Amino acid sequence: NIEKEKVENLLSRILPEEVSRELQENNRVEPKYIDECSILFTDFVGFTQLTEILAPKTLIDLLHQVFCQFDKICKKYEVDKIKTIGDSYMCASGIKKNKKNHTSRLCMAACEMAEYVRKANVQRKKLKMPTLEMRLGIHTGPIICGVVGDDKFTFDVWGDSVNTAALMEQNSMPGKINVSEATYSRAQTEYKFEERGEVV
Repeated sequence: NIEKEKVENLLSRILPEEVSRELQENNRVEPKYIDECSILFTDFVGFTQLTEILAPKTLIDLLHQVFCQFDKICKKYEVDKIKTIGDSYMCASGIKKNKKNHTSRLCMAACEMAEYVRKANVQRKKLKMPTLEMRLGIHTGPIICGVVGDDKFTFDVWGDSVNTAALMEQNSMPGKINVSEATYSRAQTEYKFEERGEVV
């Protein structure tokens, strides 16, 4: 059935694969407690000012270009995109069936995202176009995930770990990836970290 295939294809683009399957089979998705996953938030410094100087189409095209690249990076490292909120991009690893090395895979994705923005900025400077300064934050911990809504339903995650990941991003420096102690403890042997000291 072509219509059924279209629906399945659409759902698989909106929701993680297992969640999409569960929704189609049971007409609902049971909320799940995940004892450990890693969450990444990114956002752009001074984005509000860009909305005042760039034409709407230019701004949306720019975000679309960046977020499409982030989507590709997520796919590469088996990371789930959760959502975008304005200029913020949120994703997580360890939610789906592949829980192995979830922190390491998310750190690799974050590094690649930061490198992509850095390279894009080099080109944008040459063309005398505005550049994007990105902050990134990662935290590792437990979450609850599920699907909310009937009409425009969304897959989302909740819990203190989500708030901590958001705080990591908000307190990051432009171009840097700020990680929590929990993330550091799981990835310290694979990456070089720089201690920031106390952040007030």
